[in-house]
Amino acid sequence: MKRLLFVLIIFTLLFNFPASAYVRYDAPYTLLVNSNIIKTEGNSIVYDTTAYAPVRFFLNAIGIYDIHWDDLHRSVTFTCEDKTVTLFEGNSLGLINEETVYIGGGVVLRNERILVPVRFIAELFGFYIEWDPVYYNANLIKEGVTVNDSLIEKAYTLEDLTWLYKIIEAESKGEPFEGKLAVGSVIMNRVKHPSFPNTIKEVIFDTAYGVQFQPIRNNSIYNTPSLDSVIAGKLAANGARPVGDSLYFLNPKTASSYWILRTRVFYKSINNHDFYR
Repeated sequence: MKRLLFVLIIFTLLFNFPASAYVRYDAPYTLLVNSNIIKTEGNSIVYDTTAYAPVRFFLNAIGIYDIHWDDLHRSVTFTCEDKTVTLFEGNSLGLINEETVYIGGGVVLRNERILVPVRFIAELFGFYIEWDPVYYNANLIKEGVTVNDSLIEKAYTLEDLTWLYKIIEAESKGEPFEGKLAVGSVIMNRVKHPSFPNTIKEVIFDTAYGVQFQPIRNNSIYNTPSLDSVIAGKLAANGARPVGDSLYFLNPKTASSYWILRTRVFYKSINNHDFYR
C-alpha cells in the first residue's frame, strides 16, 4: 500500500498540466471522456496549474456514482472498485482507504460547485489523459467505459469549438480579450437564432446571403488561434454574452459595406468593432 501511495504522489507531481500553459486563473478547458464532451455547465477550469471539474458531472462521467459531501469536515468521499477516496477543501492531503496521500489543491469551491482535481482522480482509476495545450482539451481514455448519454454535451462538437476559436482569432486578432469574447458571443447568438444555421460550423461557413465572414474569403480562418481566442471561445460556448443578443459586428474604419448601420440596432463598441442587434 505504501508503494502505491508513493507512486500516486509522483504521478500527481509529474503529470499536473504545465504551469507555462496558463495565462490566467480559472481558465476554462473542455473535459472529454473517451472523446465525448462532458457537460460541466462551464465549471471545468484550470486553477493554479491544476485542472478541476465539478464532482458529480466528472465522477458520474467516469462511472463513479457513490459520492458523499461532508459539510462539517468540508470533504467529499467517493468509492469505486476497491478504493475509497476522501478529498478536503483546500487541503493538499487526502485519504485513500484511510491512508494519507498528497493530492495537490484538494477540493475547490467555485460558483457554488464542488470541484475536484481531474488528473489525480483519473489516473487513480486507470484513465489515460490526453492534454491538448493548444485547444485546452483534456480527454480521459479508458477501454470499457461508456458515458451516460445524459452527461454528453450535444449543443456542439469538438470540431465546432475548433472553428469557433479560429473565427474569433481571424476576426479579432489584436483586439482586447473582451472583443474576442464578443465575437464568439455573436457566433453563439446566431446558432440560437432562427434566421441562421443551428451549428457553430454552419454559422461560420454560412453562404445563404453571401459569405458572412471575411476570413472565409482570405483563408485566415485556417490560422492557429491564440490561447486568448481559445479561452474566449470556450466562455462564449458556455453562455458568456458581453454584447447581449447582438448578431452582427463590423469595423467601421475598414468595412466595405454599411448596410448593418442602416438596418440594425447599435448595441456597443469594443475597441475597433461595433456590435449590432
